[in-house]
Amino acid sequence: MNEPLQVPPPTPEIVPQGSDKKGLAIAALVVGIISLCMAPIPLITLLAWPGSIVSIVLGALSLKSSGKTMAIIGLILGVLAMLLLIGMLIFNMLFAAPLLENLNL
Repeated sequence: MNEPLQVPPPTPEIVPQGSDKKGLAIAALVVGIISLCMAPIPLITLLAWPGSIVSIVLGALSLKSSGKTMAIIGLILGVLAMLLLIGMLIFNMLFAAPLLENLNL
């Protein structure tokens, strides 16, 4: 009549894994593509500046993730967008500003 008391098996401990930053790599890639596409458009260029900076930062932060290739591509796209934006700024200062002065607006 007296049955032995059964003890339930111990539950396994859940060990948190290292944080994988693959999401940051994907974000760097997407923001880099968008920034590079927005950079040559005249008035939208102003919105591409923060995007290129964000792409560079996210790409650099996610270099140690499993999405390393996406992080590198996002980083490269951010740098290319930044270089394109700087080139456009120099071009506008050298050529567009004197043309606007001659229009007497």
